[in-house]
Amino acid sequence: MAVLLPAISGCGAGREGPSGDAAGKALAGTIVRRNERITDAVLAGRFLLESPKGSTKGSLRIRYLSPDIYRVDVIAAGVPGAAGGSSFLVEGDSTLVYVSGGGEAEIRSIEEVGVVTFLRDFDLALADLKALVAPGAYLDLLSPAGAGCKSVRGGYLMEGYSPHGDLLAVWIDKDKGAVVKSVRSGRSGLPIVETRLERFERVEGVWRPMRRTIRHFGQEASLAVQYDVIRIDAGLDREDLQIRTAGSGSVRSRNL
Repeated sequence: MAVLLPAISGCGAGREGPSGDAAGKALAGTIVRRNERITDAVLAGRFLLESPKGSTKGSLRIRYLSPDIYRVDVIAAGVPGAAGGSSFLVEGDSTLVYVSGGGEAEIRSIEEVGVVTFLRDFDLALADLKALVAPGAYLDLLSPAGAGCKSVRGGYLMEGYSPHGDLLAVWIDKDKGAVVKSVRSGRSGLPIVETRLERFERVEGVWRPMRRTIRHFGQEASLAVQYDVIRIDAGLDREDLQIRTAGSGSVRSRNL
Protein backbone atom coordinates (compact mmCIF):
# COMPACT_ATOMS: atom_id res chain seq x y z
CA MET A 1 0.00 0.00 0.00
CA ALA A 2 1.36 3.39 -0.94
CA VAL A 3 2.04 5.85 1.88
CA LEU A 4 0.36 9.20 1.45
CA LEU A 5 2.50 12.21 2.27
CA PRO A 6 1.18 15.19 4.26
CA ALA A 7 1.88 17.54 1.35
CA ILE A 8 0.76 16.60 -2.15
CA SER A 9 1.95 18.51 -5.19
CA GLY A 10 0.17 18.87 -8.50
CA CYS A 11 2.05 16.09 -10.23
CA GLY A 12 3.75 12.96 -8.96
CA ALA A 13 7.05 11.85 -10.44
CA GLY A 14 5.88 8.82 -12.39
CA ARG A 15 7.91 7.08 -15.04
CA GLU A 16 6.08 8.96 -17.78
CA GLY A 17 6.52 12.38 -16.15
CA PRO A 18 4.04 15.15 -16.93
CA SER A 19 2.50 13.24 -19.83
CA GLY A 20 1.46 10.48 -17.42
CA ASP A 21 -0.02 13.10 -15.12
CA ALA A 22 -2.12 14.60 -17.91
CA ALA A 23 -3.30 11.23 -19.22
CA GLY A 24 -4.22 10.03 -15.74
CA LYS A 25 -6.20 13.16 -14.92
CA ALA A 26 -8.00 13.00 -18.26
CA LEU A 27 -9.02 9.38 -17.60
CA ALA A 28 -10.12 10.28 -14.06
CA GLY A 29 -12.32 13.04 -15.50
CA THR A 30 -13.90 10.58 -17.91
CA ILE A 31 -14.77 8.21 -15.04
CA VAL A 32 -16.35 11.02 -13.01
CA ARG A 33 -18.43 12.18 -15.97
CA ARG A 34 -19.56 8.59 -16.52
CA ASN A 35 -21.02 8.63 -13.01
CA GLU A 36 -22.80 11.93 -13.71
CA ARG A 37 -24.61 10.29 -16.64
CA ILE A 38 -26.05 7.45 -14.57
CA THR A 39 -29.84 7.59 -14.35
CA ASP A 40 -32.42 4.94 -13.52
CA ALA A 41 -29.76 2.40 -12.56
CA VAL A 42 -30.20 -0.76 -10.51
CA LEU A 43 -27.48 -2.71 -8.71
CA ALA A 44 -28.46 -5.88 -6.87
CA GLY A 45 -26.48 -8.64 -5.26
CA ARG A 46 -25.25 -10.31 -2.09
CA PHE A 47 -23.07 -9.14 0.76
CA LEU A 48 -20.88 -10.62 3.48
CA LEU A 49 -20.20 -8.44 6.53
CA GLU A 50 -17.42 -9.63 8.82
CA SER A 51 -16.74 -7.90 12.14
CA PRO A 52 -15.50 -8.78 15.62
CA LYS A 53 -19.13 -9.72 16.41
CA GLY A 54 -19.16 -12.38 13.68
CA SER A 55 -20.33 -12.73 10.09
CA THR A 56 -23.60 -11.65 8.49
CA LYS A 57 -24.80 -12.54 5.00
CA GLY A 58 -27.66 -11.09 3.05
CA SER A 59 -28.88 -9.27 -0.02
CA LEU A 60 -28.38 -5.70 -1.15
CA ARG A 61 -30.17 -3.54 -3.70
CA ILE A 62 -29.28 -0.01 -4.81
CA ARG A 63 -31.63 2.00 -7.00
CA TYR A 64 -30.82 5.34 -8.60
CA LEU A 65 -33.11 8.13 -9.64
CA SER A 66 -30.06 10.27 -10.45
CA PRO A 67 -26.36 10.10 -9.48
CA ASP A 68 -27.10 12.04 -6.28
CA ILE A 69 -30.43 10.45 -5.31
CA TYR A 70 -30.41 6.75 -4.57
CA ARG A 71 -31.91 4.21 -2.22
CA VAL A 72 -30.14 1.30 -0.52
CA ASP A 73 -32.05 -1.70 0.87
CA VAL A 74 -30.23 -4.26 3.02
CA ILE A 75 -31.70 -7.58 4.17
CA ALA A 76 -29.72 -9.88 6.44
CA ALA A 77 -30.22 -13.61 5.88
CA GLY A 78 -31.53 -15.58 8.83
CA VAL A 79 -32.21 -12.51 11.00
CA PRO A 80 -35.94 -12.15 11.64
CA GLY A 81 -37.90 -8.92 12.03
CA ALA A 82 -36.68 -5.37 11.83
CA ALA A 83 -33.21 -6.30 13.09
CA GLY A 84 -32.57 -8.10 9.82
CA GLY A 85 -32.84 -5.12 7.53
CA SER A 86 -32.32 -1.44 6.96
CA SER A 87 -33.11 1.06 4.22
CA PHE A 88 -31.93 4.56 3.53
CA LEU A 89 -32.43 7.12 0.82
CA VAL A 90 -29.60 9.56 0.14
CA GLU A 91 -30.21 12.90 -1.51
CA GLY A 92 -27.00 14.67 -2.49
CA ASP A 93 -24.55 15.43 0.30
CA SER A 94 -27.11 16.73 2.75
CA THR A 95 -30.34 14.77 3.24
CA LEU A 96 -30.70 11.23 4.52
CA VAL A 97 -34.01 9.41 4.94
CA TYR A 98 -33.27 6.50 7.21
CA VAL A 99 -35.45 3.60 8.29
CA SER A 100 -34.04 2.21 11.51
CA GLY A 101 -34.06 -1.42 12.58
CA GLY A 102 -37.26 -0.70 14.51
CA GLY A 103 -39.05 0.38 11.33
CA GLU A 104 -39.31 4.08 12.17
CA ALA A 105 -38.44 6.51 9.39
CA GLU A 106 -36.91 9.93 9.83
CA ILE A 107 -35.34 12.67 7.73
CA ARG A 108 -32.00 13.92 9.02
CA SER A 109 -29.04 15.78 7.61
CA ILE A 110 -25.99 13.70 6.79
CA GLU A 111 -23.84 16.32 8.53
CA GLU A 112 -25.85 15.69 11.70
CA VAL A 113 -25.56 11.91 11.75
CA GLY A 114 -22.05 11.80 10.32
CA VAL A 115 -22.34 8.18 9.17
CA VAL A 116 -24.74 5.78 7.50
CA THR A 117 -25.32 2.55 9.42
CA PHE A 118 -25.21 -0.60 7.32
CA LEU A 119 -27.35 -2.90 9.48
CA ARG A 120 -26.34 -2.49 13.14
CA ASP A 121 -22.65 -3.32 13.23
CA PHE A 122 -21.09 -1.30 10.43
CA ASP A 123 -20.98 2.49 10.06
CA LEU A 124 -19.89 4.13 6.81
CA ALA A 125 -19.14 7.75 6.04
CA LEU A 126 -21.03 9.02 3.00
CA ALA A 127 -17.85 8.95 0.91
CA ASP A 128 -17.36 5.27 1.76
CA LEU A 129 -20.99 4.46 0.98
CA LYS A 130 -20.53 6.07 -2.44
CA ALA A 131 -17.51 3.81 -2.95
CA LEU A 132 -20.00 0.94 -3.05
CA VAL A 133 -22.00 2.40 -5.91
CA ALA A 134 -20.07 5.02 -7.89
CA PRO A 135 -17.81 4.02 -10.83
CA GLY A 136 -14.98 6.19 -9.52
CA ALA A 137 -14.65 5.71 -5.78
CA TYR A 138 -13.46 9.01 -4.22
CA LEU A 139 -12.65 10.61 -7.58
CA ASP A 140 -15.50 13.09 -7.20
CA LEU A 141 -13.81 14.39 -4.02
CA LEU A 142 -10.46 15.09 -5.68
CA SER A 143 -9.83 18.46 -7.29
CA PRO A 144 -7.91 17.93 -10.56
CA ALA A 145 -5.94 21.12 -9.93
CA GLY A 146 -4.83 20.08 -6.48
CA ALA A 147 -4.48 16.31 -6.89
CA GLY A 148 -1.22 14.60 -7.67
CA CYS A 149 -1.07 12.00 -10.42
CA LYS A 150 1.66 9.60 -11.47
CA SER A 151 2.04 6.56 -13.66
CA VAL A 152 2.18 3.19 -11.95
CA ARG A 153 2.19 -0.32 -13.36
CA GLY A 154 -0.96 -0.78 -15.43
CA GLY A 155 -2.35 2.70 -14.90
CA TYR A 156 -2.26 5.76 -12.67
CA LEU A 157 -2.29 6.73 -9.01
CA MET A 158 -4.07 9.91 -7.98
CA GLU A 159 -3.58 11.41 -4.52
CA GLY A 160 -5.15 14.42 -2.90
CA TYR A 161 -7.31 15.80 -0.12
CA SER A 162 -11.07 15.59 0.34
CA PRO A 163 -13.04 18.72 1.30
CA HIS A 164 -13.03 17.36 4.87
CA GLY A 165 -9.24 17.07 4.98
CA ASP A 166 -8.95 13.31 4.50
CA LEU A 167 -6.12 11.98 2.36
CA LEU A 168 -7.31 10.03 -0.67
CA ALA A 169 -5.48 7.66 -3.00
CA VAL A 170 -7.12 6.19 -6.11
CA TRP A 171 -5.61 3.57 -8.42
CA ILE A 172 -6.93 3.58 -12.01
CA ASP A 173 -6.52 0.74 -14.53
CA LYS A 174 -5.87 2.46 -17.86
CA ASP A 175 -6.87 -0.54 -20.01
CA LYS A 176 -10.27 -0.90 -18.35
CA GLY A 177 -10.68 2.82 -17.76
CA ALA A 178 -11.82 2.06 -14.22
CA VAL A 179 -10.88 2.51 -10.58
CA VAL A 180 -9.55 -0.72 -9.07
CA LYS A 181 -8.59 0.42 -5.57
CA SER A 182 -9.02 3.44 -3.32
CA VAL A 183 -7.88 4.36 0.19
CA ARG A 184 -9.14 7.06 2.54
CA SER A 185 -6.70 8.05 5.28
CA GLY A 186 -6.84 10.44 8.21
CA ARG A 187 -4.65 13.47 8.81
CA SER A 188 -2.06 11.21 10.44
CA GLY A 189 -1.66 9.32 7.16
CA LEU A 190 -2.96 6.06 8.64
CA PRO A 191 -5.58 4.35 6.44
CA ILE A 192 -9.18 4.39 7.62
CA VAL A 193 -10.98 2.64 4.75
CA GLU A 194 -9.74 0.67 1.76
CA THR A 195 -12.00 -0.23 -1.17
CA ARG A 196 -11.11 -2.83 -3.80
CA LEU A 197 -13.05 -3.19 -7.06
CA GLU A 198 -12.75 -6.55 -8.85
CA ARG A 199 -14.33 -9.05 -11.25
CA PHE A 200 -15.02 -6.58 -14.03
CA GLU A 201 -17.62 -7.22 -16.70
CA ARG A 202 -18.67 -5.09 -19.65
CA VAL A 203 -22.06 -3.45 -19.15
CA GLU A 204 -23.19 -1.46 -22.17
CA GLY A 205 -19.61 -1.16 -23.37
CA VAL A 206 -18.14 -0.03 -20.04
CA TRP A 207 -16.04 -2.14 -17.66
CA ARG A 208 -17.89 -2.26 -14.32
CA PRO A 209 -16.80 -4.07 -11.14
CA MET A 210 -19.13 -6.87 -10.06
CA ARG A 211 -17.39 -7.22 -6.69
CA ARG A 212 -16.42 -4.50 -4.20
CA THR A 213 -14.78 -5.01 -0.84
CA ILE A 214 -14.62 -2.30 1.81
CA ARG A 215 -12.18 -2.83 4.66
CA HIS A 216 -12.71 -0.50 7.63
CA PHE A 217 -9.54 -0.49 9.71
CA GLY A 218 -11.03 1.51 12.58
CA GLN A 219 -13.90 -0.95 13.07
CA GLU A 220 -11.79 -4.01 12.21
CA ALA A 221 -14.57 -4.99 9.82
CA SER A 222 -14.98 -5.69 6.13
CA LEU A 223 -17.94 -5.64 3.75
CA ALA A 224 -17.81 -7.63 0.52
CA VAL A 225 -20.55 -7.08 -2.06
CA GLN A 226 -21.03 -9.27 -5.12
CA TYR A 227 -23.33 -7.63 -7.67
CA ASP A 228 -25.31 -10.13 -9.69
CA VAL A 229 -27.34 -7.50 -11.56
CA ILE A 230 -26.30 -4.13 -12.98
CA ARG A 231 -28.88 -2.45 -15.20
CA ILE A 232 -28.53 1.03 -16.61
CA ASP A 233 -31.59 3.07 -17.67
CA ALA A 234 -33.89 0.51 -16.10
CA GLY A 235 -36.92 2.80 -16.10
CA LEU A 236 -37.33 3.50 -12.39
CA ASP A 237 -39.62 6.32 -11.32
CA ARG A 238 -39.83 8.43 -8.20
CA GLU A 239 -42.22 6.08 -6.44
CA ASP A 240 -39.58 3.36 -6.52
CA LEU A 241 -37.42 5.47 -4.23
CA GLN A 242 -40.02 6.06 -1.53
CA ILE A 243 -39.30 4.62 1.89
CA ARG A 244 -42.31 2.65 3.11
CA THR A 245 -42.81 1.45 6.67
CA ALA A 246 -45.63 -0.54 8.21
CA GLY A 247 -48.11 1.72 9.97
CA SER A 248 -46.40 4.97 8.98
CA GLY A 249 -47.12 5.26 5.25
CA SER A 250 -44.40 6.62 2.99
CA VAL A 251 -41.60 9.03 3.82
CA ARG A 252 -39.52 10.76 1.17
CA SER A 253 -36.84 13.42 1.16
CA ARG A 254 -37.98 17.00 0.65
CA ASN A 255 -36.75 17.62 -2.89
CA LEU A 256 -37.89 14.36 -4.51
